[in-house]
Amino acid sequence: MLTITTADPNNTQAKLKRIIEVPRCNGKSKIGKTIINIPADTAPHQLDALYQAMLDDDIDLYNPHLNVRDAYIRHIEQQNADIKTQINDLQDLLSQADRVILALLASLLVFAVIAVAMVWR
Repeated sequence: MLTITTADPNNTQAKLKRIIEVPRCNGKSKIGKTIINIPADTAPHQLDALYQAMLDDDIDLYNPHLNVRDAYIRHIEQQNADIKTQINDLQDLLSQADRVILALLASLLVFAVIAVAMVWR
């Protein structure tokens, strides 16, 4: 899950809010929000498009009040850690499979020796 933190530590959320100032008549402006929900299984290439869209909308990713860049980096690091864990698990399974294959070959060799011994009698 990508978590965006704001300057207020109690305002940690799993959605990204962009605050946009919309000009209105008589010199007044209205504050509008755009909320982007970011699911936990969002692929990195989808996040890249999201951040590029934010840059295109002149959103400051380096704003200390909206730590989007840091959250994105943490999200990618977490995905990398998960992938490394999966790779280690697969390597363990592969080494176990190697031992099973060697045991099967050894039993096949024993069977072949027994079969040859029975034929020679």
